[in-house]
Amino acid sequence: MKDSLKIKEHKAGKVFMISLLILLMLAAARFINLTICWNAVKLELQGNQSISLANYRFLGLSEYETARGRLTGLVNSQIREVTVVSYYDFFHPAVFLIHSRSKNPLVNVGIMNVLPGKGFVDYFFHPTEILEVRTDKVANRAVYYGSAIFPAIYWNIARRLSNEGVGEKAGASAQPLSFIVNRVEDADYLKIPYYVYFYLPLLLILILTAFYGKAFCISFFYYLGLFLLLDFKKALFTIPFSWLSSLLGVNISPTVAAVISVGLAVLFFFGGLSGIVYVINKRKENLGNIQLTIWGKGLIVFFILLPLFLRF
Repeated sequence: MKDSLKIKEHKAGKVFMISLLILLMLAAARFINLTICWNAVKLELQGNQSISLANYRFLGLSEYETARGRLTGLVNSQIREVTVVSYYDFFHPAVFLIHSRSKNPLVNVGIMNVLPGKGFVDYFFHPTEILEVRTDKVANRAVYYGSAIFPAIYWNIARRLSNEGVGEKAGASAQPLSFIVNRVEDADYLKIPYYVYFYLPLLLILILTAFYGKAFCISFFYYLGLFLLLDFKKALFTIPFSWLSSLLGVNISPTVAAVISVGLAVLFFFGGLSGIVYVINKRKENLGNIQLTIWGKGLIVFFILLPLFLRF
């Protein structure tokens, strides 16, 4: 009986340690995602021949006070119409601190073109495709610029970030938020995060399925998370297969892209369902050779929760 109790305690301790490691892996995946998004935006701006990179300073991983100090120093030492300092942190894939000496500048920040107005304006991009704007003159404003299936989720988040409502005109006293979202499909580097979201987990899931057996197919529910939380057309087809569309020289309509994306989501859903059915059948047969270890189960949980950590 003592041996049985020790085994249970050992197993419980192992489950706790693996759960902790999975949480750390999810946090690391979130940070890696923010880093990839930041570098994609940076490369997109650096590859754009129509903008003057002399106006931009890319700090990489940093914090607000450091970036604001750098911007203030540049503004005081240089006479430029527009000065931009950009960085990212654990909560934002990109932050752009802008100072303009004119009233109506058009500033490219990679993800979009913005019209900050005169003076200091701070643009905080969130993983949820929410733009938060802070200035010394008006209260914080926020707007959701994405196209997910359930936009109400993100609008509610934007409302919490904004002190004067949500939208292009956030509050009667607030200046309008003016911006033009750049098409990711036409970009060179903004596609990179979507390639990573689609292909890297697919490769890892296939490798781990070969190692752990068919039960690991449950991890395909990861793609259901992408379908529900992101713009499903961009996440599942339009961008991951843009190379194929270019190779074939075909122009896929939004309707066809939506149908194919839904078809892929259904395919991944049944792939995950097949893993659940396999486990149930094995337990009914009482064969006990499912192959899944505690680590294998933990990795399945990792993939299922991953879209939440990538998005929020």
